Amino acid sequence: MAQRKRFNIMAGVILLIIVVAFFSIKKSVDTTPVMKTGNLSPVVQVVAVSSSDKFENGVIPSSKINATLSGSGFIVRKDGLVVTNKHLIPTAGTKLSVILSNGERHEATLIREHPTLDIAILRVDGVKEDLPIAIPKDSENLKIGDSVTAVSFEDKSQGILTSKNREIEVEAKGGITKMSGLLETTAKTEAGFSGGPLLNTQGEVIGINLAYSADNQEKSVAIPMASVIDFIAEASLND
Repeated sequence: MAQRKRFNIMAGVILLIIVVAFFSIKKSVDTTPVMKTGNLSPVVQVVAVSSSDKFENGVIPSSKINATLSGSGFIVRKDGLVVTNKHLIPTAGTKLSVILSNGERHEATLIREHPTLDIAILRVDGVKEDLPIAIPKDSENLKIGDSVTAVSFEDKSQGILTSKNREIEVEAKGGITKMSGLLETTAKTEAGFSGGPLLNTQGEVIGINLAYSADNQEKSVAIPMASVIDFIAEASLND
């Protein structure tokens, strides 16, 4: 009887260890942040459209879109304030549209550009209901090796932080601009990721996707949120 009791106790302990190990493994693998409210995500597509495209009541019919440049952005205010890269806006007179995750296309207005960083703030026109927003997070406390997720309007890529002080040269309005203090990660990104959010494991925005390294597409860079969080807040208050 005692031997059987000991056997049952051991079996129970083994089962407990298996259950704990299972959930630990699941937790370590399932780290993709969720950024949705209902069927909508704060991540949007930003499209520069030709002057021949016509907006109808603030919406561009899909049959009339003639995209010249496309990237991502994310909503930071529920009435439609969007953060993106300013290199997605080739000229001052370019018409802009923002495509929500449910497929709605809206005219957008450029309201502010950062003087030195590749950041632009857009206002989505014709918004009739509250939109989901991304939550900015100061990136100062990030550590090398932290898990991150780069998100675009149609894809996502996980990786880890490999540097907090990457320096690159980018072609911008007026010529070549050198940017330093960037976040470098192993998240594999493509052109459509530009302007989209870089997230921590809690789904908070810690950076703004900028580009992938030309010499190694397994590395990508992002503008740290710590560099622009005040700029975004000021633009939100003054618009």
